[in-house]
Amino acid sequence: TNRTTYEASVFAEGEADAWYERTREHLEPFQPERDLALRMLRFYGVRPKRVLGIGVANGARLAALRDETGAEVVGIELSQRAARDARERYGLELLPEAVEDLSVEGSFDLVLAHFVLHWVSREGLDEAVKRMDARLAPGGLLLIGLVAGEPAAEHVQGLLLAAAAAGFLIHNWHPARIFLGDVGSIPLG
Repeated sequence: TNRTTYEASVFAEGEADAWYERTREHLEPFQPERDLALRMLRFYGVRPKRVLGIGVANGARLAALRDETGAEVVGIELSQRAARDARERYGLELLPEAVEDLSVEGSFDLVLAHFVLHWVSREGLDEAVKRMDARLAPGGLLLIGLVAGEPAAEHVQGLLLAAAAAGFLIHNWHPARIFLGDVGSIPLG
């Protein structure tokens, strides 16, 4: 058993349920109009047809997205208590998988990993992001929400910034097709 699978199994065998019980009162009542991820999707006019939610707790955000857009939704969650709550409250059947071991088939217009990657070990982070990316449909959106101050969050933010800058460079060789400008360059400084 590799370390990533071991850590995921420890989380699945107890800590996931313990986390859910500790945070349950903060998840209720869910207010879709105040949820940052949903507000961002609305603001940018994102209306996915198929959504994959990673570590969705009781599925409130996923259910709200389903109800608001009519999207087909698939969620993964290691907490059995949260999955039971999702089934009872929202009619969602969540899959008991860790993101590092993600095996869901098909492609998705939106992959949503909101405040979950801080649970992934550094060793498993690269694999987790690869597996999420592999599920994206062409032109799909990967929305990652991170917990500020977590070492893994800072690591992922740095990787995402570096990847975005590297992707930008491809389009900026002579003759340049796009330009970074002042607003784009400020976060890099």
